Amino acid sequence: MLAGAAVADTRQLLGACAFARGFLPWLWRRLSGALPFPRDLPMTSSGMGSGAGAWEAPTLRRGVADVGAAHLPALGLFCLAYSHLLLVLDDAEFFDKQEPFTLGEQRGIAVTVNTLVVRTHLAAGAKGGGGGGGAGGGRLMEAAVRLLRALQTRDSRRSFTPPGLWLAPAASARPIAVAAAASALTAHLGHAPKESNGDVNAEQDAAAAAVGAGLLVDCPHALPFDYRVQIFRQLVQDDRARAGYRPQAGGVDATDDRNAPGVQPVAEIRVRRGRLLEDTLAQILPLGPTARGRLAVRFTNMAGGDEAGIDAGGLFKAGAYTRPLLS
Repeated sequence: MLAGAAVADTRQLLGACAFARGFLPWLWRRLSGALPFPRDLPMTSSGMGSGAGAWEAPTLRRGVADVGAAHLPALGLFCLAYSHLLLVLDDAEFFDKQEPFTLGEQRGIAVTVNTLVVRTHLAAGAKGGGGGGGAGGGRLMEAAVRLLRALQTRDSRRSFTPPGLWLAPAASARPIAVAAAASALTAHLGHAPKESNGDVNAEQDAAAAAVGAGLLVDCPHALPFDYRVQIFRQLVQDDRARAGYRPQAGGVDATDDRNAPGVQPVAEIRVRRGRLLEDTLAQILPLGPTARGRLAVRFTNMAGGDEAGIDAGGLFKAGAYTRPLLS
């Protein structure tokens, strides 16, 4: 009961701060002047300077550790209140009326929270420790991640930032090996235990991989798309290996040996052309984790007959090989 009341009080406070006319712009001006942050940025590919770090907040190179204790609560409140407002702020208000911020100010906010979150993760991996700021820094990090996700989602629908802005803070960081990043992300999400043999270099590599996992969870947009695709494919391959499934034709771990143990279809799916979605969901969802195996699919045409299939790799989706079953 008390917890519910506390949540209600928090939402009321956030609502009061988010919807009070002029409060968020006033708070942003105070914060950007005191810390300082980039307040208003143009829509240009050059950012605030030249080089890979052009779209970074220069006073946040260590992330949360560069925010003074006196400013932690105010910055955290701003992030929470503005992310709360963005839940109901439509695109006409955001882009056309430019309320409560101009698009230049939106870019300044985006650069600030993006640098704060990304650089905090990178700083945490520099010495294998935390990013600084103590409990207050942790709360600020949570609030900044919430606002960063809201702004990046808005930008992905209709862009208000130039190319390179989201990638800038991590552009100079050394990429983590794909296999190590995938393993660390799996452990970060609680799907596999972390392992360490006590070797210093191994522990340092594990710490670096954990930083990569943190970036993938909190701000995946800060990493190049092709790199994220490689990690996703590695995650699929590792997950299938743990489940005991062999490489699948047409998948990320493709093989030509279709008769090998563990490669045979785990289920036959019959799909009517006129009811693709309904039939697929009705038959695949009950399979649960078994759906990671090969799925053999028979397509039924509009006349009710089985469609002929060509055994040359077949149709597949998400790494599952599908073809008409041989009678």
